[in-house]
Amino acid sequence: MKRNKQAVLSALAAGLLMIMMAPGSVWGLNNDELQNFVNGNVLTVYLPQQDYQEGTVRIQVGSSAVLEGELREIEGNGCIQTLILFDNSLSISSKNREKMKKAVRTVVEQQAPGEQFALATFDTDVHVLTEMSADTGALLQALDAVQFQNQDTWLRNCLYGCIGNPSFFSSESCARVLVCSDGCDDNPTGYTTEEVRRRIRQYPCEVLAIGSRYDREPGAVSELFSFARSRQSCAWLLDDYGDDLTAVTDGIRAEKPGKVAVAELEDRLMDGEEKRIRIQAQTGEGMFSGAATVVMPFTEEVAQTAESAAEEAV
Repeated sequence: MKRNKQAVLSALAAGLLMIMMAPGSVWGLNNDELQNFVNGNVLTVYLPQQDYQEGTVRIQVGSSAVLEGELREIEGNGCIQTLILFDNSLSISSKNREKMKKAVRTVVEQQAPGEQFALATFDTDVHVLTEMSADTGALLQALDAVQFQNQDTWLRNCLYGCIGNPSFFSSESCARVLVCSDGCDDNPTGYTTEEVRRRIRQYPCEVLAIGSRYDREPGAVSELFSFARSRQSCAWLLDDYGDDLTAVTDGIRAEKPGKVAVAELEDRLMDGEEKRIRIQAQTGEGMFSGAATVVMPFTEEVAQTAESAAEEAV
């Protein structure tokens, strides 16, 4: 945000901010919108980190089918894709600039198997510094070279444009955006807060946030945190921490998926419609339960029937 921007917050807003940003405040993972994809007749669901027991995975598809799932390790380059969206405006407090870079460095150094990273700064637009890649050397060099400058930060527009963008994320990856910022500048012609939240839930995409309080507009970062809460992902306020950012970086690492559940779909389920699924698995601490929305493909037979009907209509 521009340093000369003036903002007046009401006492109520300031009070709400204090409640929302108690030291160490985080929000837990939302298991009701697990990321997933279908390839052929195989459904793959990304699961949070748990001590799952083999042979206990059951996947209910709508009200008509219960499938037996198989637990697998996350393998293959690009299974987890993390875009780091970095705010390099001068409004980031001087005490938090190096802390923000330090947190990002540690997150990248804690790279999970199969995880790729991309780095971009943003002002009124997104500026890609490094493409999505498992090779993090170029990213760390680009991060070190980032300079902070006087600029607007149209976070809503930039984040909206990144969510579900095939330039960053493949259709079969677990998509994550780590936003490092002190909030949003006003942009009367841009996307609204609710439009951004809907987009996050639509795809879905995990949005995590590392926030910095802006002294002239301390409520601005709460909007950033609301994007993380859209899917009950986690957010951290750097002002709550000293030089030791272990709690922040360990929290971000804990938000990565731990395994995938895989199941073969019956032909009758592959009708091209959206279906809700419920997945359960026994863990060392009890029963895990999660859900997701799955876009079913057409079976080859259904697809050919639809194509023939379309040709006849012409």
